[in-house]
Amino acid sequence: MQAGGWVPIDVHSPHSIELARFAVNEHNKEAHTHLKFERLVKGESQIVAGVNYRLTISATNGGLIQTYEALVYEGLDHKKVLKSFKVIHLETSDIPPIGGWTPIDVNSLQSIEVARFAVDEHNKEAHTHLKFNRLVSGESQIVTGVNYKLIIKAINEELIQTYEAHVFEALDGQRVLNSFKIIHLEISDIPPAGGWTPIDVNSLHSIELARFAVNEHNKKAHTHLKFERLVSGESQIVAGVNYKLIIKAINGELIQTYEARVFEALDGERVLNSFTVVITSDIPQPGGWQPVEDVKEVEGIGRFAVAEHNKEARTHLKFEGVLKGETQIVEGINYRLTIRAINGELIHNYEARVFKDLKGHKNLVSFHGTVA
Repeated sequence: MQAGGWVPIDVHSPHSIELARFAVNEHNKEAHTHLKFERLVKGESQIVAGVNYRLTISATNGGLIQTYEALVYEGLDHKKVLKSFKVIHLETSDIPPIGGWTPIDVNSLQSIEVARFAVDEHNKEAHTHLKFNRLVSGESQIVTGVNYKLIIKAINEELIQTYEAHVFEALDGQRVLNSFKIIHLEISDIPPAGGWTPIDVNSLHSIELARFAVNEHNKKAHTHLKFERLVSGESQIVAGVNYKLIIKAINGELIQTYEARVFEALDGERVLNSFTVVITSDIPQPGGWQPVEDVKEVEGIGRFAVAEHNKEARTHLKFEGVLKGETQIVEGINYRLTIRAINGELIHNYEARVFKDLKGHKNLVSFHGTVA
């Protein structure tokens, strides 16, 4: 990448999102506003003596989602400066017409926050113990503030029920729950007692159970697995609920697949009954090179390679990312990675060989430039 040219960035990378959040937070400090970061829409970077970032950001302003352009400079010492922050367009689709009901994004942080508020507020008023499960659908209406009409799934003891909530959010962000009622209890929502029924792997409750299983296993087995995602799951109604979960978790640098059995009592208490590896195909076979499917899994190895090369060669490369990689099982693991790094004001590609022994110690075997 030539110095001075703008190049698209990965809007899903932790570094990009960190820059966008910084821009919103810094603008709030400077302008005494209360914007809430929603998502990074797109962005570009420009190599100078450091890096300029031009970011398009969605943020919540009161009850509205607006779009902003931020210009952030990050120096070679990683210090960030917000150069500018402005509304670039306020799309008609972002603003429900006054008095009219318009569908909302059920996956936005703002929408989920309003739905959780509705459940929590109902629990206080009705002395119930519902647990928020997910926001199914919703609409907003602009008045002097915003009205929300939400369809919510919540757990009532061991049953998932469907509710309709009406919430008003004032211009200062204060919320009031106007109504909360059950609208239907579908047979499909109730797993038959004794039978196994698939669960929604994207629901907060399901993910919470999976995280519990990994954390509890770490305590019992003195391991350091990191929860990756819930692949599939089933529930069984007994005097409480049994859960059979298929979980991906990171074990060292490898992602492995596990089956967990969790029991959740009527009072919400959970017990991990079993946790076992069920698929070993995620582990490369001894001697053979296997491609790394998700390069984010080996970013730690890539960073190590660049840092170690800097020490040995007295260079000042700045790690940018791993483009591709392979692993080979020996008495430990060999890594062959193609890495992108900044050298001065230019970005180059490098090939690194790293060996990691069975104790986790890493050694840089080779590091050299490749053709971009």
